[in-house]
Amino acid sequence: MLDLGSIPVRSPTHHVQDMGGEQVVYGQARATAYFLNETAAMILYLCDGQRTVGDVVDLLAGAYPEASEQVRADVLSSIGNLVAEGVINIGSAGSGKAA
Repeated sequence: MLDLGSIPVRSPTHHVQDMGGEQVVYGQARATAYFLNETAAMILYLCDGQRTVGDVVDLLAGAYPEASEQVRADVLSSIGNLVAEGVINIGSAGSGKAA
């Protein structure tokens, strides 16, 4: 499970490109491509190395208060998937960089 105090950072080995309104993330190391829906693209954008996982969860849950619990679960799941695929790395609060 992700620590809400951890800092998610986009991987420097992955690049995002807009392809007709869809965000595509290309991974150099494994020669992979990931198509992101609008929500996943927003989550990736918010993983800027400045915000904690908790900050990202709170921002998006606050944007959709009527579904905040589901949004919280979805954001944590999405960040977990992006970490598993190497699209983002996780650092610790106060470090300013991924571990």
